Amino acid sequence: MDKFMWSTFTKLYRAKLATPLGIYRLLRALLDKGSNLMTLLDVAARAHSDQIALAEAQQTTTYKELYLQVRQLAHQLKETYQVQPGQRIALSGGNHGDWVRALFACSYLGADLYLLPTGLPKTLLVEHLERHQIDGLIYDLRDWEPVYRSGFEGWTLLFDHLTFPSVRSLSQQKNKKRFRLPRQSNGRLVILTGGTTGTPQTASRTPSVQRFLAPFFALLRDLDLGFYHSTYIATPLYHGFGLSGLLVAVALGAKVILTERFEAKAATQLLVRYQAQVLVVVPTQLRKLLERDKIELLYTRLVLSGGAPLPPALLAQAKASISRVRVANLYGTSEVGFCFLATPEALDLHPDTIGQPIRGAVVALRDEQGQPVSTDEVGELYVKANWSAKETAAHDWVSTTDLALRNEAGYYFLRGRNHERIVSGGVNVFPQQVQDLLEAHPAVQACAVVGVADEIFGERLKAYLVLQPYAQLSEDELRTWLAMRATREQQPRDVVFVDELPLTALGKLDKKALG
Repeated sequence: MDKFMWSTFTKLYRAKLATPLGIYRLLRALLDKGSNLMTLLDVAARAHSDQIALAEAQQTTTYKELYLQVRQLAHQLKETYQVQPGQRIALSGGNHGDWVRALFACSYLGADLYLLPTGLPKTLLVEHLERHQIDGLIYDLRDWEPVYRSGFEGWTLLFDHLTFPSVRSLSQQKNKKRFRLPRQSNGRLVILTGGTTGTPQTASRTPSVQRFLAPFFALLRDLDLGFYHSTYIATPLYHGFGLSGLLVAVALGAKVILTERFEAKAATQLLVRYQAQVLVVVPTQLRKLLERDKIELLYTRLVLSGGAPLPPALLAQAKASISRVRVANLYGTSEVGFCFLATPEALDLHPDTIGQPIRGAVVALRDEQGQPVSTDEVGELYVKANWSAKETAAHDWVSTTDLALRNEAGYYFLRGRNHERIVSGGVNVFPQQVQDLLEAHPAVQACAVVGVADEIFGERLKAYLVLQPYAQLSEDELRTWLAMRATREQQPRDVVFVDELPLTALGKLDKKALG
């Protein structure tokens, strides 16, 4: 057994997953439930029966309670809504326990699950329902009007309602006779991606235990996730990053803390009440949490940042604000999933790195002609892994559309999206580099840098800046400061001070919305 496998095994053992009893529980669950998400919950319920699984503002649910509720819900969905393997069901809701119950119950029945963003306007909702030929829709009450006006002809079910049937009421309904659901084959999990053209694409994968192992082992071995007992997931569960955080936490029997919508004040109250040790966030959410009182992050020991580049200035702020915190940066795509990890130790050396590929992920950097680039040269990042989306074979290269470079030590650094790169006066310029420079200024809280057309140079940069509270900074002062740190081509032609930057539903910077 090599060093990597021994380290992984010892941490699996400490997490009670590689013990004889843990292996027995897994094999029993696989034989009884099949290789679907319910297997994870079955193992967790047997190993952590009375421990809290879900912690929300109004209630907590133990692993035993969650398991029984999911079984009951699955039975009701099968009997009342005739949910069968291969049926296409869309989930459109916020981060709450009923969404989690529906996810596991539908997967248990072998249904294909389409994870839709909540709050979609009617036109987009209709487009998704028709394009994916959805059979059933489970949604939040606040989305009742667009669902009603969509003319959707399949069956619908609310997550929660006082009088109408809902996920909550069905999961708590008592049966008069015993029942047993048959072992089901895998259904698919389909996640919508942002795409580079503005049209959402789909990334489909089968929730296989085998495909789950490599990313899970990387987090367990390199970040000691098995030592933490509570995780707050701020990112949407319908996004790959948030969903992965949920599944890893369940596999470890951790307490999962959820708020339906991310709002820093409400979130920090729960972080203290439930003693959240791990935060799963995108950088903008981390920034908002750091603006709160430091005492509210008293129990935080590990921050998992992902979904967008982690600015070095924000990393420094987190390490300075939270006592004994470790920060890790996760990188992946919807098509490939989690594939790079920057450990706390790596970020100490290189604050702007996305780290190194995890075991099992193969990466390449290529120029515009598809040829490999040399060390310290920028190229487009390609990845392949056996846990890629179902439409992508394990041996196929997947373009991330991100630009990156690799240094001599094997660490990778993002340089922005391929379509964001500009050529100014014949020189390649990467907006992400300038964005990181500007956010290092002590008066700058956040910024966005985009390319704009220029009659003389072809293209130039335009910067939008949000200042720290009560900070003062003039354009001339900023340009003087930047002149010592950036090349001539990297100097923005235009500097605009704004109150806030537009964000997507995932909390990512929305550069398309900038004027």
